[in-house]
Amino acid sequence: MPRYKRIMSLKERFEMKIHKTDSCWFWSAYTNRDGYGVIGIEHNKTDLAHRVSWILHYGEIPFKSHVLHKCDTPSCVRPDHLFLGTPLDNSLDRESKCRGGGTKRTGSKNGRSVLTESQVINIRNAHQQHGASMKQLAKTYGVSPATIWFIVRRKTWLDVHG
Repeated sequence: MPRYKRIMSLKERFEMKIHKTDSCWFWSAYTNRDGYGVIGIEHNKTDLAHRVSWILHYGEIPFKSHVLHKCDTPSCVRPDHLFLGTPLDNSLDRESKCRGGGTKRTGSKNGRSVLTESQVINIRNAHQQHGASMKQLAKTYGVSPATIWFIVRRKTWLDVHG
């Protein structure tokens, strides 16, 4: 008598890859580079786990809709932490949380920033009020003289006042 391997449903496979806590339900299987869970949905096709969670709990996702996170945790698949939005909603949500592609991160929020806002204020004050040279300020703060020039001339760090 042949033995057949029981094929699990998508819901069964999904459920076994979740770690539930009092707050979020964390995806415990493969995640992409942005931290979103990924699950195979049919032969050679995958989808994001939070989207699959929406489908399993609420039904199909309307055309051109995105599934967004209230909790801002990419690996969370808890249905009541998810909501639908337009592409614009998704962009605005991402921007309001200072994440993602088009978000403009200025000042010390920029990952490449060497200086802080208070250091920029100190540089401007030291140069304008005390006559400190740009070369000396560059050496003191470990940046180039050109960086100091841009700060003092208010070509960069435009949002820092003081």
